[in-house]
Formats: sequence, C-alpha cells, structure tokens
Amino acid sequence: MRTNTSDESLPLVGTFTMADYHIPLQLFSLLNFASVSAGCVLTWSSPIITKLTKTGERILITEDQGAWLSSLVAVGASLGPFVAGCTIDKIGRKWTIIADMILFLASWFILAYFTLIYWMYFARILAGIATGIIFTVVPMYVAETVPIDLRETLGSLLQIFLYIGSLMSYAIGPFISYVNFNVISAVIPLICIITFIRSPESPFFLLYKNRKQEAFEALEWLRNCHEKILIQTEITDILASIKGTRQNSGSIKVLFSEKFNCKSLYYSCALVFFLQSSGINVVLFYGETIFKATGSVLPPNIPPIIIGIVMTLAAGAVTPIVKIFGMKNLLCFSAIGEIVGLGVLGFYFFLEDNHKDVSEINWLPITSLIIFVIAYCMGFGAFVWVIIAELFPGDLRAIASAITTSFCWFLCFIYTRFFSILADNLGQSMVFWMFGVFCFFALIFVIFQLPDIEGKSFQKIQELIKGGKK
Repeated sequence: MRTNTSDESLPLVGTFTMADYHIPLQLFSLLNFASVSAGCVLTWSSPIITKLTKTGERILITEDQGAWLSSLVAVGASLGPFVAGCTIDKIGRKWTIIADMILFLASWFILAYFTLIYWMYFARILAGIATGIIFTVVPMYVAETVPIDLRETLGSLLQIFLYIGSLMSYAIGPFISYVNFNVISAVIPLICIITFIRSPESPFFLLYKNRKQEAFEALEWLRNCHEKILIQTEITDILASIKGTRQNSGSIKVLFSEKFNCKSLYYSCALVFFLQSSGINVVLFYGETIFKATGSVLPPNIPPIIIGIVMTLAAGAVTPIVKIFGMKNLLCFSAIGEIVGLGVLGFYFFLEDNHKDVSEINWLPITSLIIFVIAYCMGFGAFVWVIIAELFPGDLRAIASAITTSFCWFLCFIYTRFFSILADNLGQSMVFWMFGVFCFFALIFVIFQLPDIEGKSFQKIQELIKGGKK
C-alpha cells in the first residue's frame, strides 16, 4: 500500500490506490441501478409518446398532453434536489437513496395501472423528483466514500449507467406494450433496494453526526483495509474538514456571504446551464420525433437505439481517455464536437425547410447526432456533476447541490416543453443552431474561466478559486 505525501492528495483519501480499493457489490449496484432508473425516466417519452398518440393502446393522448408528459419530469427533477436537501443531513445519504428508489417504484406503478392523464402527470412529476434526488445524492455519496484518485473514474459511472437506462428505453419501449414496459422498468429500482441496503453510510455523514465508531467501520469496509492507523488518519482529515461547520450547515446566508462559495456556485450554475443549453435532453426526450421529421429511410425508432448505443460506448471510453488528456481539455473537445454536430444537423433542417432535395444526404442527421452525443458524453456529460460535487465544503454541499441541480432541471423543462413550439415557429434549423451558439460560449467559459480542479484536495481547490489562479 502506497503512502502519498503530496499536498495534492490531502486529505489522506489519496493514500489508497486503485489496487488497494475494491468496488463492493452494493456500491456498484448503487451506481448501476439507481442511474439506470434515472436513464429510463429521462428517455421514457421518446418511444412511449409516439406509442400513445396512436390508436391500439389502451391510453390515447393528444400531442399537447404528450409534450406535458415529456417535460413534467423536469419539473419534478427541479424539486428533487430540495427534497434531498431536507433528508441527506437528517436521515443520511444511504437512506435518502433507498427512499428515492421507492419513489421510482411508485411512479412506474401509477404509469402502468392508472389510465387518467392527470395520474400520469403526477407519476411523471414523481419520477422527476426521484431523478433530481439521484443527481444530487449519488455524486455526493461517491465524493464522500472513494479516494481522490478514483473520484473521476467512479463518478463517470453515473453517466455510463444513465445511458444504459436510456438505451433500455430506446431498445425495449417501441417493441413491447406500454404496461409491460413500465412493469419491467419498476424491476430496476427494486433490485437497487435489495442490493444496496447492506452498504455503509457515508463516513463524512457519520462523523458529522459524531458516530465515530460507525464511520471507522464504514471506512474499513469501503477501503477493504484493516490497518487502523491508515483508517484513523483518514478519519482525522475528514474531521478537520468538518470542524467549525456545524453552526452554518445548510445556511443560504453563508453560501452567499463568502467569496469562495459564491464563485463555486457561479461555476456550478454556469456548467449546468451550458450542459442543458447544448440541447441534449431535447435530443433524448424527442429522439423519435426528430428523426421522423428528417424523413430518414430508417424507421424512426431505430436511430434512437443507435444513439443510445453510441452514448454508452462513448461514456465507457471516458475513463482511460481522461487520464491522458485531463477533464478540462475534454470539456473543450466536448464543446467543439457539439458545435460541429449541431451545426451540421441545423444545416440539414435548413435545406429541408427550404424544400431542397436532401435524398442524397439523408444519412446526415444520424451522423451529426452521433458526433454530437459522442462529444457530449466525453466531456460535459461525464464531468459536470463530478466537478460540482467537489466545489463546495461539506456543510454547504447539500444546499448548493440543491440549488444547482434545481436550476439545471428548470432549464431542462423550459427547453423540452417549448422545443416543439420554437421548432414550429422558427424552424428546427434555427433551434439547433441556437444550441450550437450556446456550445460556443461554453467553450469560451471552459478555456478562460473554469479552474482546473482535477486531482486536487478541497483545500487546494479553495486556494485556487479564492486566488483566481488558472
């Protein structure tokens, strides 16, 4: 076992190397099934809305009702972080996650067996709340339970399994009945509850509640290590980060009264703004609708499956690539790739809107979206939540994550609810070009403003942001 003496790896979480650390079944299950559940929720509308607007299903909805079913999940997701903020410092990270899986189960049950449209609206809001909690708590749990040199690796698993959930909706939804799809989706959070319930609570939370013996045992389990000196040293460092924070825990006043916290909140909100303004959730929510509008020779339910496979493979390739290029460089690559993909897609719709013959380039929409999703998955999709989880001190992490995640999903609601309206009035070409312009500003932001926090302890991150060093 290596002892790392570099300041960059303090607190002593960096003492444990990749070889020393094990990924227990329960932790792997959390990152897997919780994220898969959220992915299923986010892309549920792509195959299902098309299905429910046709005759033959026991539920028939209008296009406007379909738009609400697509976008209400974002309304719920904007509320989810505040629900999480009320529970993660009271019942803990672990039990917040388990309660969240119960919310997923309830939403799938209502969608499967309640046919009134208002019950369906309620179920989608409930699923959105559960999804918002996932994006708040899972990155926090990962940041508080794994060594610094593994945070980017394990944090990126959130996105990989999220895309697996999206792929599941794309690949299964069009080919089975509406009820069966919702029932199958409900199995995933159930498996998560069964497997994750034996995992330990976050050592940070346990120490914050003065439950030192439980924190010691949790770290022994997480590190697969029984060397008491190493465990005690890490506990000492966690306690040092907690010291003096109890009185200000969760305080909005403290969040906005200190320069470091304000700048961290600015970086967080800017990152999620550019993430949503790339149009990624428009592509995920309306995948079949977009491809139907292109007049592609492929059936409209096939390109989303291709996109889902590409997203999963791209997310899986991030881990080895980030070790070579670093997070900040990959964020720049991500923005450039998104600009290219959206620009080309907008150009195709521009030709189509002006009644040009596009039969010779009907391969262009799927190609441009493949470029777009690869770029997204290897940058903004992989690292935004990893960065946000490390920007705030432990006492403010809950409220800051709630504000940031809520802002993210509010933007998602705006874009997904009004995408069809903007597309009808401005043309799809202008909408995708608008997203491309936002990606250009994202590139400028990453290059000139975003600090490089990769591999740094929280103390070093504080110094970096307070000093304004690049």
